[in-house]
Parts: sequence; C-alpha cells; structure tokens
Amino acid sequence: MFAPACTHASAPSGMRSACRQPSRLVLCLALFLAGCANAPVPVVAGHPADPESRTRPTAYQPVLGAYASQRPRDPSAWRENNERVAPRDKP
Repeated sequence: MFAPACTHASAPSGMRSACRQPSRLVLCLALFLAGCANAPVPVVAGHPADPESRTRPTAYQPVLGAYASQRPRDPSAWRENNERVAPRDKP
C-alpha cells in the first residue's frame, strides 16, 4: 500500500527515505516504544507499599552542615596576623 506512494516522485523526501530504509523506521519505533516502557525496579529491600517492610532509622542532619559566617568584620591587627603566619627563622 505504501510502496507506490514512496516511490512516486511527488512523495515528500522524508517519506521516500523512510520507505527505502525500513530498518531505520523500525529501529526508531522500537526506541520510542522502549522509552515509554516501565523501567524494572531493583529489589534491594522490601516493597514500599508493604507495611511490614523494615526501614533504616532516620536521624536529623542539618541542611547547612558546618556553617561559618562570612559577613564582613572590623579589621584586625595586621601585624599580629602577619607574625602568626610568617615562616619561622631557621636556627
């Protein structure tokens, strides 16, 4: 049914190339349908809908973790800071 329409000169170029290479069309359809399929769910623990399944205990974890304020401060004594980080004299 589609073969005469595909070989006709007035058929769109995309239609002619799809009919000449039916394997490409089949591959595209297979990939499209595979993308719509449900992915297999790995079974690591009990099913989430099972009220008897065991779960790990929850613990509080702060969102910010170890937070240190980065707000500007008044300048400190620059001489003491320089002496603190300067390399030590070799004996």
